[in-house]
Amino acid sequence: MSNQNSLSHKPHFRFHMPRWIKPSFLALLALLIAGSWLLVVYMLNGQGMLNEIKVNVQSGRAGQMQTVNSVLARPASLGPHVEMLAMYATAEFFQLANRQSKGITYDPAKSLIFLFNENTHMDELPLDSTPLQLRVNGGDLIAPTTLEMVTYSIHHKMTIATFDKFDANGQPLYDESAGTFELVAPAMDHSGFAYDTTQEVAVSWELPIIYPEGSLEAQPLQFGTMIALAMGLLATVLTPCLIQLLVFYFSTLTGMGAEQLERGELDPATRRRMMNLALGFVIGYTILFTGAGALAGLAGETLQSTWDDWTRPLAIGSGVVIIFLGLWMAVRSRAPLVCKLPLARTKLSKTASGKTEFWRSSLAGMSFAVGCSTCFGGALIATLLLYVGTLGSALEGALILFFFSLGVGIPFLIAAALLTRALPMMRGLQKAAPVIGLVSSMIMIVFGLLLITDNFHIVSAWITPYLGLS
Repeated sequence: MSNQNSLSHKPHFRFHMPRWIKPSFLALLALLIAGSWLLVVYMLNGQGMLNEIKVNVQSGRAGQMQTVNSVLARPASLGPHVEMLAMYATAEFFQLANRQSKGITYDPAKSLIFLFNENTHMDELPLDSTPLQLRVNGGDLIAPTTLEMVTYSIHHKMTIATFDKFDANGQPLYDESAGTFELVAPAMDHSGFAYDTTQEVAVSWELPIIYPEGSLEAQPLQFGTMIALAMGLLATVLTPCLIQLLVFYFSTLTGMGAEQLERGELDPATRRRMMNLALGFVIGYTILFTGAGALAGLAGETLQSTWDDWTRPLAIGSGVVIIFLGLWMAVRSRAPLVCKLPLARTKLSKTASGKTEFWRSSLAGMSFAVGCSTCFGGALIATLLLYVGTLGSALEGALILFFFSLGVGIPFLIAAALLTRALPMMRGLQKAAPVIGLVSSMIMIVFGLLLITDNFHIVSAWITPYLGLS
């Protein structure tokens, strides 16, 4: 009997899981999910997607270029052993050739442009520019405005001749809707080493130039192709920036969560507010990236050539906004030292409404997207143009970057949902809320300073060697 009593009164030992285990697990899971877009870059071989799309797009463009060349090119013979090929380089030619970029001085809107190639396998071509002239509608010969030999070897030479389209009063000199252009070059003399200016070789173009139907139309990208571009091309290009975005996003959410934690607000309404903050952040950078895609599709290489002029002002502006938001966060979470500053006694320390917090989070997402674009904008626009093309539409450019933003944003929102589940478990960390807010705000301020000082790329330079993407 005594044995039974002793057994019945034996103490029961229960294992109590430390309070930090569950929230730490959820936070780690949230981090992994938020970075799941890296699966596209590596496991799903984002670079392989790009290579396949690149072959298809370039093949289509090569076919278009070949068709246009057959309309604009004129072959002829300058002598027994010298062949020439003249090209009337219209605006359509330059668009397909992707040569209307910064540093190219020939403008088909202002000049008639002719490319003149000479080839021989036996003689030695003259070292001077080929003296080209233009005859319009059978009239007198017109000397070129500019004549430049751009490439030369003993057996191959290319000369570019331009003729003004307008006179000093801005009136058109030629009617391109009717008539004939005739490019005239001297024949090669019998020695094979000099031009015979007494003999001419002429090639002509009937105006207007008529291209085969559909040869100038950009081939619309298929829905699946746009998604593949978004997840392959842009994720690969922007991977270093996205890793920084991940850190910035978690800092923003954690810091804003610390504000609620410090005030003891851990009810379901607070969790909904946290999800709204995450949604605002994602919407903010989605708007910026989608707008950038639309501009790239609409403006094409014009945007690429002027991007450098706007990079520094945009970076400085977004850096100032991020620093301001970081200070706001520090004050609202009553971070050590910061709460004693005069700033803490201003309206920043007052409780903000849900709408204010939503727009604050959206502004943070927009500011980081602007900063990211100033660092990677050149590569972003160049690669987007490579696949969408200079004839790509604003809609296609916008959709590609919209799908890209969704591919990053959906994991971010799932991660935020997990963090809101972890929030009620962090009641024991309430005393640490000011420190959490301080660390989060410091991370934001550091990002802001990197943008203002034009050092955002330094972090990317540290990250890139470990990504295996180069």
